[in-house]
Amino acid sequence: MCDRESETLAIETDCLVQGIDGWYIKTPNFKARNVDGGSVVLQPCPKVVELAVRVLQRLGGPARAEANSEKLLCITHNQGSSVPEETELRKRLARFAKATKTNIYGAGKDWHLAPHQLRRFFVTAWIHYYEYGRNFKALSKTLDHASLGTTIRYGSRVVQGNALSREQKNLTNRILNDVALGNIFAKGPVAHNWGRFVELLRVKALPEDQISEWVDHRSGRNDSNVHPMPHGYCLWSKSAGLHAQCLEKSDRAAGNPRPRNRKRSCVCGNGCRNFLMTEVFIPFWEHSLERHERLAANPAAPVRFKEASKVAIRIAKSFGATSAHPAVGQ
Repeated sequence: MCDRESETLAIETDCLVQGIDGWYIKTPNFKARNVDGGSVVLQPCPKVVELAVRVLQRLGGPARAEANSEKLLCITHNQGSSVPEETELRKRLARFAKATKTNIYGAGKDWHLAPHQLRRFFVTAWIHYYEYGRNFKALSKTLDHASLGTTIRYGSRVVQGNALSREQKNLTNRILNDVALGNIFAKGPVAHNWGRFVELLRVKALPEDQISEWVDHRSGRNDSNVHPMPHGYCLWSKSAGLHAQCLEKSDRAAGNPRPRNRKRSCVCGNGCRNFLMTEVFIPFWEHSLERHERLAANPAAPVRFKEASKVAIRIAKSFGATSAHPAVGQ
């Protein structure tokens, strides 16, 4: 449910509330609303969360009776019964991850699965793989972040591993079909190239279902995969290494695997032929534009920062970001 550790540990046994459209869960919030006592937040929860709460209600009964507590996560331990401290929670989650092998990703690499990583993973899934459009603000509200920028940065700092790899090929085909057929707002070299490809197919008067088949075929032939980033998609294929801006010129070659270096918006968005931006990422560029306009207008900012901000402003505007202060940075 993407709650903070302290909020999860403070949930009580009566947290489930039946709504007309399903179950809701009551969780306390300490950070942004009421730091001392906490304010109750009611959120819709999926079936798996409801079932988990039911299990905890049953299993924790003896511990709650011994501790005279109504906390949902009350447990029995070698010193009695109580709600676990955050350190104990992290230890138990690590043991669970090791036992179920959810701490392994890629080629046997280890992911240190801490409770806060689950909160970050929620952001990654929301932004990149399930495409809730422009709802960065809804996500920010769900996470109770004071800043939209914090929400955007969350999605770039979690280890994704291959936990969502099954979705990636489906995502690739869906995105490229939507881009090619003009069903979504898209910008960048990838959008331009796929648009030209479909125009050539339209000359042959092919129906849309056959055009989609051609798009899927070309995507599969080139082994194309979209890789989500906080600022857009990287479309990596067999020939992507020839043009990747994130590679040194001497390292560019066809057949290169996608480099593991951290991708930067000022590099990807500045003409990289593998870059694709859809409306999902407009809030990122609006936030970038606002941030760099403030820096460019700051008389105390170093000259090199101001020059870099002018480049960032140009890139953000090229992807549809609109300025709240038109006179700034022009």
